[in-house]
Amino acid sequence: PNSPWWNRAFIAALVPATAAAALIFTDSFLELENRRPGARALLTINVRILLLLTAAGIFLPYGTVIRPAIVFSVTATIIATVLGVTEWLAGSRAAKFYTFAWIGPMIGSSLLAFSKLGYLEHSWATSYGLHVGAALEVVLFSIALAARMQTVRDDTIRAEIDTIQLRDQLNSQMQAKVELFTKIAADVQSPLADILKHLDGYRVQLTQATVVTDSVFSDMTEDTLVRDMRGRVLDNTQDQHLQLIGIEHDAKRLAEVVKDMQ
Repeated sequence: PNSPWWNRAFIAALVPATAAAALIFTDSFLELENRRPGARALLTINVRILLLLTAAGIFLPYGTVIRPAIVFSVTATIIATVLGVTEWLAGSRAAKFYTFAWIGPMIGSSLLAFSKLGYLEHSWATSYGLHVGAALEVVLFSIALAARMQTVRDDTIRAEIDTIQLRDQLNSQMQAKVELFTKIAADVQSPLADILKHLDGYRVQLTQATVVTDSVFSDMTEDTLVRDMRGRVLDNTQDQHLQLIGIEHDAKRLAEVVKDMQ
């Protein structure tokens, strides 16, 4: 009673500040940044206007601030309710309780607004309707938050189940690949060992054939025909050596692949 200025300034500032806080809560609770960026942009504009009115309520006359503050506060309540209904229809269980929570404050703030604007006479409903609506809002918001937490827990459980199923699927696929690689390695290993064994025998035979060829030509009289035949034999032997080296190289590479598969 001894501070009429503070009484007027506090009421003029608190009305838009409360509406701004409600819209910020709405943005966070309904996750509008990811779900509805267009609606979030409209909501952000309204929040900024309400914050400007909050600052103006402290310095400007009560009558200058209270009317636009009430108008934008009612607008904020309508926006919050519409967003709640939209998310409710989209399948959000928490948004259903959120929407019901806004009905009380919306009715109470509307009665207060029409009373301040002169469209309704002053009464208990216009004076305390917002208080009653706010009390119901707290209860329903508590239920909404509990539903939201339950939704998060359900999502976490589903994510864990999906992760386990995916891990089991990957393990099954990996086990199938391991069995396939093991079978291929086992099937290839035996014939590959035989190939390497035959190559060793072929090298011995080729070396022996070279020795025999040299001994045969050493006993023959040196002439043009003999030199020509000897050159052809040496070229053929050299080609066989090169082919043998190439086959051995490929066989050893294949052996390394089989070892890696094992």
